[in-house]
Amino acid sequence: MSADQPFSLSRDRYDQATYLGRVKKFIDIINPRNLFVSEEQLSGCKAKLQQFEKTGDASDQSLWEARSVVEAVVHPDTGKPIPILFRFSAFVPVNLPICVGMLTTTTVPGTIFWQWVNQSYNVAVNHSNRNASNAMSNEQILKAYTGAVLASCSISVGLNQIAKRANMKLLGQFTPFIAVATAGALNVVLMRRNELDQGIEIKDSEGNVCGKSKAAGRAALTQVALTRVALPAPILIIPPIIMNALKNARMIPTGRYGKLIVETGVVTACLAMAVPLAIGIFPQTGIISVQDLEEEFQNVRDSKGDRVSVFTYNKGL
Repeated sequence: MSADQPFSLSRDRYDQATYLGRVKKFIDIINPRNLFVSEEQLSGCKAKLQQFEKTGDASDQSLWEARSVVEAVVHPDTGKPIPILFRFSAFVPVNLPICVGMLTTTTVPGTIFWQWVNQSYNVAVNHSNRNASNAMSNEQILKAYTGAVLASCSISVGLNQIAKRANMKLLGQFTPFIAVATAGALNVVLMRRNELDQGIEIKDSEGNVCGKSKAAGRAALTQVALTRVALPAPILIIPPIIMNALKNARMIPTGRYGKLIVETGVVTACLAMAVPLAIGIFPQTGIISVQDLEEEFQNVRDSKGDRVSVFTYNKGL
């Protein structure tokens, strides 16, 4: 599917059936410019899309840009703007100091502190970008937050102790991101557990909500958890390798700050690459066959009276 195809409100700009198409879509979503979209600009983008729906007027490029802004800023279920710092367009700049902190800390209290900061931010991002079919109480949010932080800190401190006892310096470099991968998946499961318990809304091909499905909730949560495992992989694998290679080649500036500047640049590049590659593994709008759903959905009919065989759901990010 070409990027310069005619504009559509129902079809994506990039082919969401392909991994490359999904990565391109999420590159647009994580664009840091979306952090600076004002209420007036957002209203203008919405108005442009509404005008197109009525008249079909406006250039394809301006419409695609308007739709990209709306999709990056507005939650698809609630229709409300996602808080600025918890949009995926903020993920790289906010995570940069967190990653640098986890890479450079050498003490147990330091590790605990940065894991606490990281998981606190992840809780907010997961909650803000969840499937919003079900409301979450403050008690549920607090339980999820507490569980994620305790798990992350326990994993990280435990791995640090193993690495020190075995005198495995390379493992010690990988430790922060092994903890991030494990705790990241656990974090999203804890934050969105009600999708397993209550199910999430599924829709037919006409966009009609047909009810809530626990099977769809399991599918959505599994997919998002897998992206959280994949997300730190480039950061887990690449920076230690690059830094060791630069060190062996004597290309790292002497002094603490010289090394930190180089390491920050490497981490920034890996972060920017990791986000679209990870969340692009699955499309945001999931598809599920009627055979994989509960009995109550087996004979749902559309407006033409035909049996619905495929449903869609918002996976969340």
